Amino acid sequence: LAAEESAEEIKQEFKLELLAANNKAAGATLRVTAADQKTLAAEESAAETEKKMLENIQIKQEVKLEALVGQRTAEESAAEAERKSAVAEQENISLRAQLRCRPVCHEDNEKM
Repeated sequence: LAAEESAEEIKQEFKLELLAANNKAAGATLRVTAADQKTLAAEESAAETEKKMLENIQIKQEVKLEALVGQRTAEESAAEAERKSAVAEQENISLRAQLRCRPVCHEDNEKM
């Protein structure tokens, strides 16, 4: 009878130790899970920060592109204006020459 009681006590102590070990393991699992969640949150925050940085870089590149396009358009407009000015100047030279020639040509015609 004493041996049975002793065996039962050992069995109960073993169960208690097993429960305590399971509780410790569960606690460790919870701490690991909490750490994993914090790590995931930090990774998500880092990913969001990186996404915002990339968006800002893209915006800067778009602005630079727009500025380059605007500069190119302005340069093309200036070149076109310069070309038109040169054409107009040539026309003016031609018209002046015609005006100078007219009275002389007219007098020549009268003489004939």
